[in-house]
Amino acid sequence: MGKGFYISKAVAVTCVVVAIAAVATIIALSVVYAQEKSKNEAISPPTANPDTTTVTPTTPSTPKEPWQRYRLPDSLAPVSYNVTLWPRLKPNADGLYIFTGHSTVVFKCVKETDLILIHSNRLNLTAFEGYHAKLKGLNGATAPSLKKNSLNHDH
Repeated sequence: MGKGFYISKAVAVTCVVVAIAAVATIIALSVVYAQEKSKNEAISPPTANPDTTTVTPTTPSTPKEPWQRYRLPDSLAPVSYNVTLWPRLKPNADGLYIFTGHSTVVFKCVKETDLILIHSNRLNLTAFEGYHAKLKGLNGATAPSLKKNSLNHDH
């Protein structure tokens, strides 16, 4: 009997199916990549004319106001968070499932600032003495007083 490499029909069929699936995945990813690349090329502004000295930026400008940015300002660094939620497992009179709770954030001021920014989405906030937040100093330290607060519903 001659020497050789033998595999069963089941193993051969499995290998063929896996190979076809791999090729189909590569083709699908190539199509998606080409579509995304063409979308990005259509959105990006035209390149600068070599005869001029003005260059058109290719990246979008940063929003002007801090609350229009997705990232929080770098003036405060969070040290710890404590969030407590009480979900209601039955809908309220309006048919909405609601929750109540409170959150505490301990942060360190790393740069002088007059802005504390808290991101939230679709939350009804309780006011404390006319403000949506309350500042307390740690270990009896005096916290700065709040001058004003506002909610921005742009996002």
